[in-house]
Amino acid sequence: MKALIIIVSFISFTTFGQTNPEQVYEQARYEIVANNKSAHVCKITQKAHLTSDQMIDIEERYLLKEGVFKVNFTDENENGIVEVYFFEPVDYGTIEELAGIFFTEFLVSKPLEVDIIKGNLVYSNNESE
Repeated sequence: MKALIIIVSFISFTTFGQTNPEQVYEQARYEIVANNKSAHVCKITQKAHLTSDQMIDIEERYLLKEGVFKVNFTDENENGIVEVYFFEPVDYGTIEELAGIFFTEFLVSKPLEVDIIKGNLVYSNNESE
């Protein structure tokens, strides 16, 4: 019986103790909608062409930072855009510092507030960069 309790405890710990990007994102969506938590996004414009492995590494490193809940990669013209969604204690300086680890030429936009409308993250103000 004692062995069964230890096995169940171990399975519960490893199953519920792990978080993946989808779980982090879903929890953040809940915090924004249910608890009206303020969230922001910064866009990192950079010129490097990223491989899949580099994108995975960047996403993992950003998500290790407490407060970051989503990283999105898009291409716009010749530049790659990395959108980093976050709560406090992360701020503009943190995003810029982490960008310096991965990119040599980059520009970080000022943070924009985000909200959830119809289940999707949207910019809650119409500021242009």
